[in-house]
Amino acid sequence: MKSEKMFEELGLSESTLEAIRAMEYTSPSPIQAECIPVVIRGSDIIGQAQTGTGKTAAFSIPLVERARERVDSPQFLVICPTRELVTQVERVIRQLSKGKPYLKSVSVIGGSPYDKQIEQLRRRPQIVVGTPGRILDHIRRNTLKLENCEAVVIDEADEMLDRGFLEDIEMIMDAVGDRRQTVLFSATMPPRIIELTEKYLQNAEHINISPTQVLGTTITQGYYAITEHSKTPLLHLLLKAYTPKLALVFCKTKAKTGEVTAMLQQVGIVAEALHGDITQSQRNEALRRFRSGLVNVLVATDVAARGLDIENVELVVNYDIPGQPEHYVHRIGRTGRAGRQGRSVSFITGREYRRLREIETYTKAPIERLELPSFDEIRTARFEEIIAEAISRSRKKLSPEIDAALLKIQDSGVSLSQLAGALLEVQRDSSVSDLAPVGPIQFDEVPWSGGQRQRRGNFRGQHPRNNSSPGAPYNKNKNYSGGGHGAPRHGNNSGYKRFSGGRKTGS
Repeated sequence: MKSEKMFEELGLSESTLEAIRAMEYTSPSPIQAECIPVVIRGSDIIGQAQTGTGKTAAFSIPLVERARERVDSPQFLVICPTRELVTQVERVIRQLSKGKPYLKSVSVIGGSPYDKQIEQLRRRPQIVVGTPGRILDHIRRNTLKLENCEAVVIDEADEMLDRGFLEDIEMIMDAVGDRRQTVLFSATMPPRIIELTEKYLQNAEHINISPTQVLGTTITQGYYAITEHSKTPLLHLLLKAYTPKLALVFCKTKAKTGEVTAMLQQVGIVAEALHGDITQSQRNEALRRFRSGLVNVLVATDVAARGLDIENVELVVNYDIPGQPEHYVHRIGRTGRAGRQGRSVSFITGREYRRLREIETYTKAPIERLELPSFDEIRTARFEEIIAEAISRSRKKLSPEIDAALLKIQDSGVSLSQLAGALLEVQRDSSVSDLAPVGPIQFDEVPWSGGQRQRRGNFRGQHPRNNSSPGAPYNKNKNYSGGGHGAPRHGNNSGYKRFSGGRKTGS
């Protein structure tokens, strides 16, 4: 959700505004519109908001705006719970400071050489971003002096609590001293965080962005009511049907992330697992590959996915629905970022239906029940994707091999338009050849309107009214919308909608 204000109304300099435009930010999110003027003013803030709200820019923009050209020691300190988040925050600060060549920012994290960090700190950066442990190490070594620090930002305070960092935070705050502004962001406000704010913040403004504002209109939500054993084949079908550029799949346990990742790899989907048992170097490499598009699907647990800020995630799948509504918002906030369109899909078994309704109550947003897409819908979506890719490639220089082939075809008397049409027809007909699911899909019973319960039909990769065995081959010439035997008959499918879309260009 965007605010009604524009960045130009927030009192920012032209160099900062130019950097914001270069990052393709159009208008501030609610947390940005509320926080930026207050941080510039120098007041303490408690910003309560979920992931995906734009918190990083909410404090980075005013810090860059306030940075002076010459400083003897760091002007601002940003504390983050994870190395990945430190890297992401420092990257945003660098992007925002392009119009200020004198502005230097430094990241200090564990696992990186001290010597390089010490050398960077000697260059008198205005902004230091780091994890609690490494910041404390530099304070003790006297390589990071914070006596003149004007503002401290504590990002993801509730995760700091979960990771046992609050004592480190208190030691850092004591080292900074009392003459500083404190900006604290947290998705939740447990008692221990409230104690921290009472100890270190003075007359703080409490800015609370509700889940409804977080989700806004950029994320389309839906769910499939299926049995537990149908989750894997349904995930395979959806990923194959719509080939999202980047997708995040959330599972409850480390073991389940491994199982799901192995299944996806076996059917040709480039996927990697992210959980607590992998090393930091493995985690960094997995995130690098995912961010660059070398990996299309990241299968993660909630803990392992904290602090991720990756653009262009088109789809979030709740393979296992989370236990807390806050975790649901945190998960799906990974898509639909920076004003882009995103989609979330949840797999719900009958006993989880109550949790789904709790999430709807918490977010004040309906989550619609979905039915499987038809073959024609999938083929149309894929065909649109093929056309978009062809147009994109046509703007680039063709290889000598392709140029030679085109000349040869032209000599045969076939026009380029006839050739293009024939190639598109071939691609269209072959684009759905890999859609047979890895197993049967059985819809589950869930409570429905009026307290009744209804059952969706079996989906076994064949025509919905074909009662052949579960192993029957996929027939691409027949509709497999998920109705059929055992399905409720409600004419125009009232109460259900299809998972439509897939990758959209220009969104």
